[in-house]
Amino acid sequence: MKVVSLKQSRRGSVLVNSVFIVVLLVMASFAFMRWAADEAHQADYELARTQAYYVAQQGLFEKSLAQMRKTKPSLLPRAEEFYPSGDVSWEGQYVGSYSEPSMRRVSDETIQGVFASRYYYNMSSKGTVLLNSNNPKEQPTEIIRQVSLRAKLKQFSSYMYLTDEEQTVFNEIIWFWTPDTLYGPVHSNAAIGIKYQPMFYHQVSTCADDFIRGLGYNPWFHPDFPPIFNAQRVEFPYQAETLRAHAQVVTNQNGRLQTRMQGLGGGLYYEQWPFGTPYDQRAVVQTGTIGYGNEVGVFVEGELELKGIEFAGRLTIGTSGNMRLINDVRYAGWTIAMTEALQDVPLDYPHMLGLISEQDLIVANTWENGRDNGLYDRAGRHDACHIIITAALVALNESFHFENQNDWYDTYCYCPPCPPSQGAPDERGTIWLRGSVAQRRRGYVHRSTCGGTGYAKDYLYDWRLHNGPPPFFLEAMDDSVALFDIYWWQEENVGSRLNTEEG
Repeated sequence: MKVVSLKQSRRGSVLVNSVFIVVLLVMASFAFMRWAADEAHQADYELARTQAYYVAQQGLFEKSLAQMRKTKPSLLPRAEEFYPSGDVSWEGQYVGSYSEPSMRRVSDETIQGVFASRYYYNMSSKGTVLLNSNNPKEQPTEIIRQVSLRAKLKQFSSYMYLTDEEQTVFNEIIWFWTPDTLYGPVHSNAAIGIKYQPMFYHQVSTCADDFIRGLGYNPWFHPDFPPIFNAQRVEFPYQAETLRAHAQVVTNQNGRLQTRMQGLGGGLYYEQWPFGTPYDQRAVVQTGTIGYGNEVGVFVEGELELKGIEFAGRLTIGTSGNMRLINDVRYAGWTIAMTEALQDVPLDYPHMLGLISEQDLIVANTWENGRDNGLYDRAGRHDACHIIITAALVALNESFHFENQNDWYDTYCYCPPCPPSQGAPDERGTIWLRGSVAQRRRGYVHRSTCGGTGYAKDYLYDWRLHNGPPPFFLEAMDDSVALFDIYWWQEENVGSRLNTEEG
């Protein structure tokens, strides 16, 4: 029997196995190369998407936001306005281009309300970057991303408490201190004086680099709203130009008359009598009524005395002289009980009022407002002490303050040796403000004269004012251009497309 060796029977198998292994290696190499190419293409795609996003943002910054930053609020577009396209380079190399940068005023009244929507602007821009294919015969793909934002114009009413100067004309610091609790935004163009422990539940900002730190400095700030220093300035004009341009004017016949106005159920009823004389109904020489509505502006020449508990609709009242509040100034339906219960103005409350004085806005020293120590001598009688104000207040030159502060030079004197005080203080009650206050210079609402003269403060911000002010109110500007907040920022879904040009 013939024996065949094992070595002879396997001759050539090594070659076959080697070829098989080589084929597998080649196939694996091709697969790896394809994977690597796909990964590289995916990395290029993600890079192009990122570049397109920032190119679109560049369009927003260079065109839309730049336009808003250099334009007065009254000159901003109402219809959609488009701006020129542009290219974006980095270190001298072309990256992509932005197109269709635009701005338009929001018209969706179901979100912000018919009046508030006009203070919101939408801006948009597209960014395009070309992504080349691995195949040189294929056309490049345009990677397109679109970003948009909504900006809200700031108004004087955007702040609960707004001042230009913190010190009086005598360089006295009016401090925020322990009894002060503020629930809305606070801003000052000057350094804010703080001592002991006032409490701030919303944003506090100042153009100064620090507060004036008084005795026992220990303020409390809400953790979500740390104070902002070196903030942008809010410009204080000397005239209410927008209101003047749109208002019904009550003339004072070149200074010969003075005016008293009352908010009644049927509208604003006013009386006029000779300037320089006390009010006497028998001396009234002219009367008139101005109806309420949803967009009413009234401007009174000269001095104005104002009161009423039936202010309705949306209106702003302004004066070229001092505005004296001689009794409550309240919305229709707003009660004493609602005030003393510390109730906020509901967001759907139908009435809104703005009061603008181009001089001082003054709580008058009347019997109804607590004259002659009304808080103690007539305790419990709201008709003879306190004052309720439901409005956004502005004093353009000088202050929101109270009348007759028992200074030695004043004609009004309640302290000894003046009768009938016999050593009593002159506490007149509380200013119950449901709204906001802006003033060129902070004014006193309480003094230490007489052992205590004036009013306690109970201020609650009307949060409706944060979305939209009363009609023809003052815009917040710096160097006569718009100030605004970014309300939201988002990306729109537009996808990509093949370029129609040759790659």
